[in-house]
Amino acid sequence: MGVTLRYLALSFTLSAFIFLAIFHIIGISTIKDSATKNEETWHSFVDCSKKLSSFECIDKIESNAKGDNYGQLSISIGLLRSQLGVGFIFDLIYTLLFLCLFVQTYLLFYSIGSKKINIKYFTLADWTINSAPLLGVLGTIASFVVVISNSDSQDMQQLFKNNFSIAAITTILGGFIYIINLFFLFLINQHFSED
Repeated sequence: MGVTLRYLALSFTLSAFIFLAIFHIIGISTIKDSATKNEETWHSFVDCSKKLSSFECIDKIESNAKGDNYGQLSISIGLLRSQLGVGFIFDLIYTLLFLCLFVQTYLLFYSIGSKKINIKYFTLADWTINSAPLLGVLGTIASFVVVISNSDSQDMQQLFKNNFSIAAITTILGGFIYIINLFFLFLINQHFSED
C-alpha cells in the first residue's frame, strides 16, 4: 500500500510539473488576450464580476459602450459571452489531458517498481497515448464552434483570429502529451510481460 501511494505521489508531481511546463511553453496566458483584445473591457469585466454575475456584467459593459471602439468592444463582448457558455469544455479537455499524462506516468513508475507489467496495464497505457491527440482535436472543434456561434458578428476574420490561439493550444498540448506518453510507453514496454 505504501509503495502504491509513493507511485501516486511521484506520478502526480511529475505529471503536474510536465503539464505546467508545457502550459508555460505554449503560453496559456494568451487565452485571455485572444478572448478579448480590449484590455479595458477585460478589466471592467473582472471588476464587475466580483459584484454581479458574469452575464449581468457583460450586459452592463455593453450598455456603457460608446464611441469609435464599439465595433471592437462588441466582438470582445460576444467572445466573452460565448466563452462563458462553453468555457467549461476547455477546462474539461485540459483536465482530461492532465489525467492521461498522470495515468501514463503512474504506469511508468508502477512498471519500474514491479519489474513487469501485465496486458491490462499495457492496454491502459496504449489508451492514454491515443486519447491525447483526440482531446486536442476536440478542443480545436470546440474553439471553432465558438466562432460559428458568433457568425452574426460583423468581423468574421477577427473572430477566427481571436479563437485560433485556443484551438492551437489544445492541439499543441495534445501533441506534446502524445509524444511524452509515447516515450513513457517505450519505457513501460521494457517491463511488459504476457502473464
